[in-house]
Amino acid sequence: MTSAQKKAATKAKAKTIEGTFEVGYTEHPCVGLGVPKFIWSSVTGESFLDVDGTYGLGNNAYAIVDTPENLPLIKKAFDNPKFRTLMAACCFDDITLFDPHVIATFRKDFWKDFV
Repeated sequence: MTSAQKKAATKAKAKTIEGTFEVGYTEHPCVGLGVPKFIWSSVTGESFLDVDGTYGLGNNAYAIVDTPENLPLIKKAFDNPKFRTLMAACCFDDITLFDPHVIATFRKDFWKDFV
């Protein structure tokens, strides 16, 4: 580990928000900072809204970028039992609950079918 990595590691702190999401802090650039988005974990199925773009993305975290007005509707779609049944039918392993590759094929306003 280099001295720069040690410095970043010692400054990193973690906390849990919105269920089981663990959030860490780093001095390194993160994807998605400053961008309003809906974030979900492909493994735990937990999700939350990042309307202010406060959080970046790490391992097993994915996001849908949209306007702040649409983000609650996207979350509502993800929480819909019909959407969860559809996603269960599209998963190809026993670990992934929401396959980001499948979701990437959806049209931008897919959520309208589930709210």
